[in-house]
Amino acid sequence: MLSLSQSQLDESASDSVDDVSHLTQQWINERNAPQLLRFEGGAVERVLELLQVQTDTLEDLNNLDESNDEFIRSVYALEVERIKFVLRSYFRARLSKIELNSLAILTYPECRRNLSENELTYAERFNEITNENYKKSVLDEACPPSLQNLSDPETAHNPNMNQAVFCRIKKDIGAHLLPNGDTIDLSKNKIYLLLYRIIRPFVETGEAELI
Repeated sequence: MLSLSQSQLDESASDSVDDVSHLTQQWINERNAPQLLRFEGGAVERVLELLQVQTDTLEDLNNLDESNDEFIRSVYALEVERIKFVLRSYFRARLSKIELNSLAILTYPECRRNLSENELTYAERFNEITNENYKKSVLDEACPPSLQNLSDPETAHNPNMNQAVFCRIKKDIGAHLLPNGDTIDLSKNKIYLLLYRIIRPFVETGEAELI
């Protein structure tokens, strides 16, 4: 029979909050940033491991007949669904950007480094299929050969780094020089509306988060 102590439940809940909360924030960052951010491989791996543990525990609980375990079963079931939702949302946000900006992402090394191996394979294949489809359906008949090159970086759809974003500062950064020569005091826990290119370095280092 499966026996779960209060300390085991507390430890499991604490790990879940830490890992899933971190990936949830990375999903929010990804959803609000115009560019594709660095793939959070470590966080994804930990959350996938947590999901497997929670799923196995739920299966064990489902095999029990004790009525007093019904509440624990419901807690684990909700946690499993929450973890799945966060993972799916994170991957969907990234795939949406990859499909929109595939050529730009594949063209610039600093963008390619933000992809996981699976994402890189997907981006290359998506770009190849898209180019083939455009060429067969439109370019071969409507455009001269000189205008049929879809791999030209100048034709790539690039993210708008001047997009305005809301951000929360996670640690005191202090005075920061703006492009127009003014300075802004970036203080912990305060929320700002700034151009993404201004706050980008702090998002990438974890000193700021998008909201």
